[in-house]
Amino acid sequence: MKNIKHIWTVLCSNSSIDQSTNNVSLFNVIEQITLGLKPNVKINYEEEKGIPINMELVTLWQRLGDLTSFEQSVEIVDPKGKVLAQNQISFEFPNKVSRSRVGFKLIGLKVTGAGEYVFRVSVKEKGKARFEQVQETPLDIRMEK
Repeated sequence: MKNIKHIWTVLCSNSSIDQSTNNVSLFNVIEQITLGLKPNVKINYEEEKGIPINMELVTLWQRLGDLTSFEQSVEIVDPKGKVLAQNQISFEFPNKVSRSRVGFKLIGLKVTGAGEYVFRVSVKEKGKARFEQVQETPLDIRMEK
């Protein structure tokens, strides 16, 4: 991408923007979730299980060119490579702003088993056909009895 640059992506429980400074605070950065399973409960990993958790995926972008409108895509991929969810959002850089944040609020997470899940972030300029992947943010899901 010539007109936009990915700076960082963080998975956290929530974020807050200070109105006076425009700084962002990220709360409870999430790298791993451990699920406690009841004894003698068997999990059928072929079925997608949803866990009740609220998270936010926050991404910082830098504008490099004149274009101001972009689309961001986030895919959630399980340890076997299956895409469990996909969402897109359009965003625009305000005038004279060189960096902008985009947040995806996630309510619940489908789980197909233990392992490393990936939040795959892609971007494209509005009107273009293809997304370009720029980041993979891992989330380790552990299951303990």
